Amino acid sequence: MGVGEAVNITTASGDELTVTVAGPKAPVSSGNQFITAKKGHFFAVTLTVEFKKGETYFANPMDAKLVTADGAVYDAEIASTVENYLDSTQLNPGQKKSGVVVFDVPKDVVPGKGAKIQFTGSWDGKAAAYWTV
Repeated sequence: MGVGEAVNITTASGDELTVTVAGPKAPVSSGNQFITAKKGHFFAVTLTVEFKKGETYFANPMDAKLVTADGAVYDAEIASTVENYLDSTQLNPGQKKSGVVVFDVPKDVVPGKGAKIQFTGSWDGKAAAYWTV
């Protein structure tokens, strides 16, 4: 998928979601002088999760990972000081949540260089979709 494309996902438990990844940026500031990237810089995307069908869904920034062109995988960072950070939120059908998800990556990982955002969205941890960023 490309940036901005919406993907319909059915989780392992049967929940139905529409997920979009947009706005890749690097480097980005943590918004706090005491929080700095350890690996190089922060890479950010805007993740939107719309819950379509099921009981409730727990939208979580940790459902996203950044996978580089060479296969290295980076987990999302807890970065609540970043403006518009996607905090964990319980959604009911028909609700959606958007926010920024941040990854601490080497400085050579920048938009347009073959990295992908992987979204799991399910307790089984299996990749449900990828977006090239």
